[in-house]
Amino acid sequence: MVTADKGIGVIDFNDMVKACRVFELGHLLCYMLLSHDCDLKVASAIYQGWFDAVPELEDVEMESIYTIILARVCLSTALGNKSIQLGEGGECVKRYFKNNLKFIEQITTIGKDNFNFKVLGWMNF
Repeated sequence: MVTADKGIGVIDFNDMVKACRVFELGHLLCYMLLSHDCDLKVASAIYQGWFDAVPELEDVEMESIYTIILARVCLSTALGNKSIQLGEGGECVKRYFKNNLKFIEQITTIGKDNFNFKVLGWMNF
């Protein structure tokens, strides 16, 4: 975004234009779960709001949400670890890195089927 005399911000439409719509939901759920101590009730409420607005997700998209969440947090963790190795980011990056590791343990303990049932309200039998 640009005013008459200076640039004031950037809007990144890349995922919206080049990625599947389900990635937006997966990334949103990832960061909400990270910021709410892996509370599945929060994730369920977010998913329900999304589904009310965008009900046409296909089964294959629904099936991929858990994997998208894990992929996003793993990418974020790897990038954070690289920043720590380079001496960038300070304590904030270290704190997020530790949070991400805790989250990965929590979400993998929950498991895909349990996540799908508790958050998405369905199981793939």
